[in-house]
Amino acid sequence: YSEYKRNQRKARVRANGGYINYGLEFLDFGMNMFMSDRMLNIGYYNAGISMRIGNFRAPVQFEIGVKPGVIFYAMSEYDDYYYDDYDYKTAFHLPIYAKLKVNLCSIGNKSKLYASAFRNEDIEGRFAVGGGLGIGWRHWDWMVYYKQDLEENTRYSYTDESKYIGTSLAYYF
Repeated sequence: YSEYKRNQRKARVRANGGYINYGLEFLDFGMNMFMSDRMLNIGYYNAGISMRIGNFRAPVQFEIGVKPGVIFYAMSEYDDYYYDDYDYKTAFHLPIYAKLKVNLCSIGNKSKLYASAFRNEDIEGRFAVGGGLGIGWRHWDWMVYYKQDLEENTRYSYTDESKYIGTSLAYYF
């Protein structure tokens, strides 16, 4: 009987995707939406790979990954309450992250609502943390998150331009 129960548990884990899943992130896009002035707009777009320990039905999942992408800056000249002449710049960046996801509840039979907290290390700031809410299916994860760099932005001397709202879409196989 114990062997039968163990085989049933293994079959259930296999049906939910196994203990370790590899993923491709197609969309990780964010913008700095919480600024005191609009002289510097910063955004980013990333696509990358990740490894997730725990499937979408597991109560807790751990994920690590790397997301090469492009960060873009739009700086404005200020002229008496009128922003003019945006100067656009782009740069390559390589965020490396670790994420912890906790399933909050089921949404129907095939999906889960989860909360996530993550640590992100990239060339703009040495330490960034974030959190968000997402929906997970067997193969897909979609999350909306808030991220903030806790150290000063090294590319520019601004300190309040490091708060972002973003979205992420990943496929796990």
